[in-house]
Amino acid sequence: MENKVSYEKDVIQVKLLNVTKHPFYIAKIFAVVSDCGVNVDMISKVTLEDQSLIEFTCHLRDADKLNKAIQLLKQEHPTLEIFQSTKYAKLHVEGTAMKESVGVATKLFHLLASNDITFYQVTTSDTSITYLVDKDKIEQAVACVEGR
Repeated sequence: MENKVSYEKDVIQVKLLNVTKHPFYIAKIFAVVSDCGVNVDMISKVTLEDQSLIEFTCHLRDADKLNKAIQLLKQEHPTLEIFQSTKYAKLHVEGTAMKESVGVATKLFHLLASNDITFYQVTTSDTSITYLVDKDKIEQAVACVEGR
């Protein structure tokens, strides 16, 4: 199976804790972020009991816009906990054959684990998987996925 592997180092990961799980609440959060001009990527959401954890990424060039959005969110939603980090990079693996192949994620999880590469966030589509990994391990991650 032939996959295209790419990466991006200029990434900000944002974690939102204590997110009310109601869809309108979540929509309001992302409305504030988009109204500030932040181009969001890699959205992950997990619901635990009555709260959700949301993680998303954006490009480093949107840092000032993101900070404005965070200030507005903290004003509008005082119980919301917001964390951001620039210590990660995105590893993107894409291939049309993924759509019909069983176990691609399993193979990639094992490959990263066996090369001591921790991933912190994962998003998928039927033809791609994107991982958030430590920025200082991104070249190693690319090399192992490409089989070098």
